[in-house]
Formats: sequence, C-alpha cells, structure tokens
Amino acid sequence: MSTITGTPRLFWLAHAATSVVAVGLQLAGVYAAVVTFGLLLTVAIYIVGGLAVLLQHLTLRRIR
Repeated sequence: MSTITGTPRLFWLAHAATSVVAVGLQLAGVYAAVVTFGLLLTVAIYIVGGLAVLLQHLTLRRIR
C-alpha cells in the first residue's frame, strides 16, 4: 500500500495505464480525422465542437 493515501500501488498503475491509453486513443482519433477530412476541415470541426460545448455550459449556468 502507498503510505500517503493508503491506496494500493496496483490501482495507481492501472490508473496510469488507462490514462496513457486514453491519450493514445485521442491522438489516434485526431490523426484519423486529419487523414479523412484534411487539416482545415478537422480544425473547423474541432472549433465548432468546442463552441458547442461552451454554449452548452453557458446555457446550463444561466438556467441554474
């Protein structure tokens, strides 16, 4: 067990491995989008997606 938090070391190893895999999958997704749509369209898609998330957060903040 870890002396700091009392959490088993295997948990932290699994957490680190999961994080590495998640980042790798994100990068693979961006690569696939660039190869499929091209760089400019991929950037445009990510900008629109980011704006949609921002609008969603702002809307929810006003409702509450």
